[in-house]
Amino acid sequence: MRCGVRGRCHRVGLRGAHGSVALELVLGVVALVLPIVWILTSLAVLQRSAYAVDHAAREAARAFATAADSSAALASAHEVSREILSAAGRSYDPASLQVTCHDGCLQPGSAVSITLRQSIALPWVPTRFDPDGVTVVSTVTVPVDRYRAEPGGGG
Repeated sequence: MRCGVRGRCHRVGLRGAHGSVALELVLGVVALVLPIVWILTSLAVLQRSAYAVDHAAREAARAFATAADSSAALASAHEVSREILSAAGRSYDPASLQVTCHDGCLQPGSAVSITLRQSIALPWVPTRFDPDGVTVVSTVTVPVDRYRAEPGGGG
């Protein structure tokens, strides 16, 4: 502060800084808030997709294990996965579903494993920077009912 002869005081060196605090606040908030919003949005997209992939794999394994024969089981698993993923807004690629049978396929007391893979693109990231996205994988193993009739056999 500088005081003159008549007792009037004024600040020295701040005449050109009017409004700069508001500008700095706006720029600081934008610089901090935008990355936080992007991170939260990305986590929400990944979590939603992971839930959808896990749910689709679980229901596909159940559909496979309860089917009458192997060809119907595979078709049923693909159909269930496609329906669940499309309901969640995801596309379905039949090559992303892998079936592994333990102790014989659809034999009473055996088990079936379904692995489902989905590539998730991050929001606001161009594909040239991240062409593959984030891969979400879910593997579910379900038992085949021990008391079911053997496939193709007389019940």
